[in-house]
Amino acid sequence: MYLITTIHVKCVLSDYSVTNLSFLLLFQILIAQCIIVYISAIVLLYRIVSINYI
Repeated sequence: MYLITTIHVKCVLSDYSVTNLSFLLLFQILIAQCIIVYISAIVLLYRIVSINYI
């Protein structure tokens, strides 16, 4: 919570467009990583299930 607040304060205080852009980029990277992990987990689960049924 503290980290989020400091990031928010820094975004407001410093040059808004630059920090906002970099923050969005970071956010997109985080989302992309989550999606990759999620997809690989589904694939792994599917493989386990298909091996068990075959």
